[in-house]
Amino acid sequence: MSLASTPAPALAPLSKMEALPLELRLLILRNLDARALARVSLSCTALRAAASDDSLWHAFCAELYPRGANIGTALAPKHRDCVLCVNGWAHIPRMPRELVSFASQARASRSGATLESITAFDADDDLLIVGLSRLAPGPTEMMEIALELFYADGRRKRLTGPTGAASHIELCDEAQHGYRALVITQAGDCWLLRPDDEEEPLMPRYLNLGGTEYATHAGDNLILLSAETGMRIEGGRHNGFVLDRFFQLGLDTTARVELTRGAVVDPLEPAITTLGARVGDRSILYRFDWRTPSFGAEDFIETHHKNLLRVRAGRDGTVLTSHLFSKDVQTWDWRRPKSDACVETYRCCGIGPDIDAANGVLACVSRGAPGTSYGAKLHTFGLGGARAAADAGLSEVVIDSFHRNALSRGVKLCDRTLTVLLDEQRLLRCRVE
Repeated sequence: MSLASTPAPALAPLSKMEALPLELRLLILRNLDARALARVSLSCTALRAAASDDSLWHAFCAELYPRGANIGTALAPKHRDCVLCVNGWAHIPRMPRELVSFASQARASRSGATLESITAFDADDDLLIVGLSRLAPGPTEMMEIALELFYADGRRKRLTGPTGAASHIELCDEAQHGYRALVITQAGDCWLLRPDDEEEPLMPRYLNLGGTEYATHAGDNLILLSAETGMRIEGGRHNGFVLDRFFQLGLDTTARVELTRGAVVDPLEPAITTLGARVGDRSILYRFDWRTPSFGAEDFIETHHKNLLRVRAGRDGTVLTSHLFSKDVQTWDWRRPKSDACVETYRCCGIGPDIDAANGVLACVSRGAPGTSYGAKLHTFGLGGARAAADAGLSEVVIDSFHRNALSRGVKLCDRTLTVLLDEQRLLRCRVE
């Protein structure tokens, strides 16, 4: 056979891709998911430029981070970087850190001044509100509302009110609710906070609610949790809910019940609320639908762990839980059968992680090695399709006092800020600049 009659070797699929114009390569790669696209970018130099094109990654960012990608920062200059580094939160060691400390007041207490310790906080990207207990040394303890407000522009304001230190603070949309934050005192009173109202920044809303310890908003309604009265709904047409109705599900009525693990409102179905509770040595999630005439618990899921610690909202109507003696953070989906309701598990390095989630990202602060109180570690995970994870040690914590686990919130994650309670006198603010 002559050389001229020898058939030309067939082009490999990769060679065929390289031969195409850039526009056609982008059109083909647009059918891949983020994980496959990242693999293609590592295959060869010819495809790296096409697979790294920012137009391909823009759609992934919109899916993973519905409230917007932190693009244009030093940590994530392009949409591809936002996807691969969990919207910038994988770079925790490189983030600017701000330490908010009240330790000077603690040291001053030795000379007879008032000792202040953190009892509650809440934060968003523009405002940090810290509730402080003011304990005067001596046989009689004097307690009053003391709120420290830190604004993003550097302003700082101190507010004081009637007796009763804050036990829970819930920031809200002032345009929707008419106030900036809801403050629950240790006496069970509720106060509305209008920081810019110079005459009356604190306004009473509800008084003597039977030891209210936790509150959150569900649309125009307010959910109040207490160990005495269970869950109450204030506002709209919904009536209060009493503790006895929890036992319609056939649970042991003699078991001790703790209801202050948190309440989660489904963003897809605002009428549906998930409530976490400890019933004896069992940890249970209850599901309520306000649209039902009896307003009773429709269903429940046992987490199969003791000592439920936190209940938070996940992505797409899911619920996140953590437990005091477990390293795992679990995702629960009510739309699936009970036997298969746990759809995702994120593992931290230590037990008892405190958690919060926002904009497709999960933040956790776990204890040190099991059986010790040394150190603490900060974890970030991508929710949904973004499986990237990162962790960093909190060098500011030498011995973890676990003070944050005793409060209603120990970690608050927003779009660009992360606030962590370190101990009784210190908070840490990380920011994606």
